[in-house]
This record gives sequence, structure tokens and C-alpha cells, in this order.
Amino acid sequence: MEKREIDPELDPCSAQFNPEKALKVKHIPTTKNYKIFDNVQMLQAAAKRINNEIDTKLLTEGIFVRSGKKVEENPDTVVRKFLPHQGLVEKKKSARHTKNLLVRLEAGYEGPLGSLKKLMDDHVKAKIYVRKEHGVRGSITGYIEAFDKHWNMAVTEVEEIWTRRKLKFSQNEVIFENTISSDIARQKLKRMGIKIPEIKEIKSLNRKYVEIKRHVPQLLIRGEQIVLVVRLEES
Repeated sequence: MEKREIDPELDPCSAQFNPEKALKVKHIPTTKNYKIFDNVQMLQAAAKRINNEIDTKLLTEGIFVRSGKKVEENPDTVVRKFLPHQGLVEKKKSARHTKNLLVRLEAGYEGPLGSLKKLMDDHVKAKIYVRKEHGVRGSITGYIEAFDKHWNMAVTEVEEIWTRRKLKFSQNEVIFENTISSDIARQKLKRMGIKIPEIKEIKSLNRKYVEIKRHVPQLLIRGEQIVLVVRLEES
């Protein structure tokens, strides 16, 4: 007697089992090797015990173990082929610690910042005009060593020139108190080991203003203070 094949959609043990179709069929093929449980709680406990016997490690490899019986994977099983946009996502290296000022300078800039980069690469002196509250305060001459997109600059071999009013023409009535407080601050900085660059030259421009000049080994200029940058050709 030939063994009758069971429709996979009507087989409760099949992955293709269709409960809706099974409800519409009068005679569902069953197996004689079944166990009758007294109540639903015993059935749930048995199902939980069977699930716990599955080896998760072998499950990921396609091999299932139930009740000590080993069922090997069918080599003819259809393997899903992923499209290029459905494949595994490649982990990209975090750029958190790879972006810095030096890397950005090597990449280069365009426009005005590109001209500033050329000025730095040629190692030519630049004259930088800085501002005050109302107008231009003075100029700073030196070599640009580094800068960023906000025009903050690090300059070396600095010659700083600026103008200010003479003290006797100042409208500040507490000028002497400010002078005393600045001397006290200078002494405190000296005790801390911080040396303030000394004024190199003071020249009178007219009866109200004087021009002050000093040399600073290195200086950091904020971009918001810069008015203009001029290239100085070496003679």
C-alpha cells in the first residue's frame, strides 16, 4: 500500500501550514504518534520544554536538535540573494579623532582662505590690520603659521604697531587709578612667571596721539579682530 502524501498546508508540523485552509477542510490528515495532554497548561509546559532543548548555536548554522534527534540542513535549500542595497551595512571608521586643524590645512581651501593658505605655504610676511571699537587700531606684521575657517591666526615674529591717545588728552578722569591697577597686575604676572612683552618704541604723531611699537615672539589673533591681510614681498 502506497503512503499517501500530506498537503504541506494541512500538516501542522510543516512551516507552510495554513490554518485558514485547515478550518475549511472536513478531514485533516493526522498522525498516530501523538501524545494526549490532560489540559492546556501541560501542553504549554511540554512546548516550552521542547523549545529549551533547541541548541541555539546549531540553530544559527541551520542544524536543529530536538529531543536528541539531529536533522541536518538540506543542501538544496534556497538561499536568499541580497541586492546591493540589501546587504550588510559596512561599519565606517569614526571621524571623531581624525579631523583637526592640521588635516584641514593639508586638504586646502578655496577663495580668500586659499590665498591665505598660499601665503602661509610661501612663508612670506603678512601685514594684518586689526580693529578696535570704532575704526582700525593698528597693524601686526609676521609669519602666519596656522589659521582656521573663522580667520583665527597664529603668527610668529610679530611686530605690533598701534596708536592711542596721549594721557593728558584722555577724557578718562580715573586714568591714574587705571595706571596704578595695571602696574599691580603687571607685578602679579611677574610673580607668576608670565613675562609681558616690553614696548619697543613710542613715537608722537601729533599733540593728541602716539604710535606704539613692540615685538612679540608669537601671537594668536582672533578672526573677529581682523580687518585686512596684506602680503609683504621680501625686498
